[in-house]
Amino acid sequence: MASSSAIRVEDNSGGGGGGGGGGGFLLPVCASAAHPVSLGLGQEAPAWLEHVLRHAGAQAVANATQVCRSWRTLTLDSKRLWRAMAEDLGDQAHLYVVDESAAEDSAEAWRDAFKSLWARRRTFAATQKEEGGEKMMESDFDDGEEATTQLRFGVDVCVRLRPPAALVEAAAARSNGRSTVLPLHQRIALVKANNPNVGSTSDALKLVVRREDDSASGKDALPELKVGVVSHDDTSVLAAMPGVGLRTFQFHRVFAPGAVQGDVYSASARRCVADALNGVSGCVLVYGFTGSGKTTTVFGVHQDARREARGIVPRACEELYDASKMRAMRHAISCDFELAYVEVYGNSVIDLITGKPVGQNAALGQRYVLEGAANHAAPSLSEMRRLLAVGDAKKRQAATAMNERSSRAHTLVTITLRQSRRDQNSSPPVVSRLFFADLGGAENLNKSKANAAMAAIPSAGSNNGTWQDYYASRTRVDEAIAINSGLFALKNCIDLLMKRTKAAAEGLPLPYVPYQDSRLTMLLSGALNGGSRTSVVVCASPEAPHASETLQALRFGERCGGIETSATLASSALRAALERLDAEIDATKKLIEEKEQWVTQREQREDIDGVEWVTVSKLVGAEKEHDKLEELANRRRELVGVSC
Repeated sequence: MASSSAIRVEDNSGGGGGGGGGGGFLLPVCASAAHPVSLGLGQEAPAWLEHVLRHAGAQAVANATQVCRSWRTLTLDSKRLWRAMAEDLGDQAHLYVVDESAAEDSAEAWRDAFKSLWARRRTFAATQKEEGGEKMMESDFDDGEEATTQLRFGVDVCVRLRPPAALVEAAAARSNGRSTVLPLHQRIALVKANNPNVGSTSDALKLVVRREDDSASGKDALPELKVGVVSHDDTSVLAAMPGVGLRTFQFHRVFAPGAVQGDVYSASARRCVADALNGVSGCVLVYGFTGSGKTTTVFGVHQDARREARGIVPRACEELYDASKMRAMRHAISCDFELAYVEVYGNSVIDLITGKPVGQNAALGQRYVLEGAANHAAPSLSEMRRLLAVGDAKKRQAATAMNERSSRAHTLVTITLRQSRRDQNSSPPVVSRLFFADLGGAENLNKSKANAAMAAIPSAGSNNGTWQDYYASRTRVDEAIAINSGLFALKNCIDLLMKRTKAAAEGLPLPYVPYQDSRLTMLLSGALNGGSRTSVVVCASPEAPHASETLQALRFGERCGGIETSATLASSALRAALERLDAEIDATKKLIEEKEQWVTQREQREDIDGVEWVTVSKLVGAEKEHDKLEELANRRRELVGVSC
């Protein structure tokens, strides 16, 4: 016979998180004569439990998870509970809480947000006495984060695909793109994915062999796929690679060509902004080849003042100032902002706001930047915007064949925050930095035509150009070499930081990270090292002419994220790619049916008997959709190995 009983959960958190004082509370549990009855797995925590745990404190939640397995599942999977706890902890510890519902509104996201806030709970608070319950909390929620944060390095990687050119131009470029032949195992997987009636691998192999035998040449029967992006979803990109065939790249987030600037900011930079407000430095790196949309992603659409066209930096500045005003009113925390807007041009570091090199020694320019010599006070959002506009106007830019307004250097925006409690005048300010790097485009000289005038040295009586053209082209080549050298050093540092984290976990000697290999890595050393949050946005293009650069960018992003994926493509990934194409084809057909209509009109025709006017009827209204449908059909035929 069931009866009601209660379990006392002690709350000795010492006010470290959540609300409520000490002493503990009673949790009613329905129990039989011998054992308590577990709550059902997979259920949402009841409202009364969330209410009690929320006001009991974070330590009480840790204790409640020990009641039974189902209670632990209910507690850990409750989105409402973790959101309430994160918001309460933010209020008590004077921390800034990002609204996860604007991005990934899930229990896991809010639980991670709470853990991040818990690790920073003493940033703006007075020194608290360590208690036994608080130490237990560090093992329950932090997983030892505060003890090992200096040895951790993790990167959130997002991929943003640039909108393709017009359909006609894209189709022409695709027809001229490089192709690759799929390996046998992938051809078999494609046959099975495209033919539901083919159940076994042996049947699929027979079909592949029969198709090749029916062709005059076996090579002509092999399905050739254009190198580049084939398909993508929210977290992966399916690409065709020379010598490998189809391969999936896994990332934390993938943005389709039509993604808006606000979504890119929320996924890539907003948590870095929140960490900076909570006293932790952050870094956002935007990487890609020339013309992939890096500068648009970082700063916004050129000469477009619309609010929705703003990039990562303008949105971050607006959130920083809005949050500082809110924190000043609610928590009496004042914040002073400083901006450094510098350009790494070759071996020089130039202050874009003043237009002069930083410091008296070019070899030590990065040290002057890190010490604040290039900082400019920005007491208001309007002043911050003015400084950014001045720096943007002075950026070193030149036209290339790949981009008519191509940046010829790495651009680094550093926002320094100095925060202090008004009721703690004797305490030093909390200083954090937010780095935004618009990395110069990694480019192929043969494509960008930066070395066009260096093909031949000018001579008398020749048409090889002038010496001025030669030296200008030589300067462009030197710029490209400096850009690519800095990117190589950055790749190497990130790779070694990932290895360093792995070595620390395994108790092995830590590898040395050579930040001094380039000015860029020395400037970013403060953001890449330690417990700072780092985010990488990889800008790429789905178009065939940029396939090799896109694949290089995808490899770089994959290395940064530390997400290992097999080079062998599973049949499920192939099937998913075909299903996405089929869904897009069906949607386009439906759109054609809605838009298309019959129109009757008179046309003039000429023949041997003279001019004649005739009445004709034709379908109009969906010409662009028909072009898109043809392009999708060609992509599907190409993917399944049928000649276009």
